Amino acid sequence: MSLSGASVEGRRSLLTVCILEVVLLAAALPAQKVESVTDATAVRRTFEAYKDALVSGNAAQAVAQVDDGTLEYFGALRDLAISAGEEAIRERSFVDQLLILSMRHSFEPGTLQSLTLEQLMTRATSEGWIAPQTVAQLEMGAVQIEGDRAYGEAMTRATAANPELSSPIDGLRYEFVRASDGTWRFGFGSLVQSLNVLVEQLTGQLGGNQDDFLFMLIESFSGEKVLPEVWNVPPSRLPEEKMEPRR
Repeated sequence: MSLSGASVEGRRSLLTVCILEVVLLAAALPAQKVESVTDATAVRRTFEAYKDALVSGNAAQAVAQVDDGTLEYFGALRDLAISAGEEAIRERSFVDQLLILSMRHSFEPGTLQSLTLEQLMTRATSEGWIAPQTVAQLEMGAVQIEGDRAYGEAMTRATAANPELSSPIDGLRYEFVRASDGTWRFGFGSLVQSLNVLVEQLTGQLGGNQDDFLFMLIESFSGEKVLPEVWNVPPSRLPEEKMEPRR
């Protein structure tokens, strides 16, 4: 073989090795990054689907997007609606008070107890108990994946459009959990934090009484006047009643 031929063969071998190294590197390194991007995209889709469901009142879609912790949260609020007195309810956040009093205003204790948590969430979503006008103003920024949990930066529509603006929910995060089927589910409790902050800001700007604001919202959902007695334990709730909650 001539010297020039050997040189050509050598260059071909070297080029082949280089190409192989590049291919192997490309196959090995981006795998984790692609998975992360895929998860982040799935998390964003879950957030948008849940937000759209709350705003539009699409109960079936809303229930399909939440984690088991959300159902447990609604179960705890249902128990309070059935048996808690005014003092215990006032210790809860604004959104909790809104949901508890909405349940109490809409159902007799026996009826409320008989509902499954999915049915209760369906009622809350379809009738707009979860402040859809406020939810519509929420957005999500950067997403962080940590194994089977994910966290999204809480933002308002204004701060999403202009990052230089500040927001009362700066520093808060939305939480997501990967379900057994691989899909991401939203944790409603993390949304409650953002809603509480925004509602507090709104009531402060309006300068009104929080009770009046609560009653106004519930009346707008139900179409019926809310009486102050809604804070009291329902009279049909007898001490000897022992009803097991349904899931």
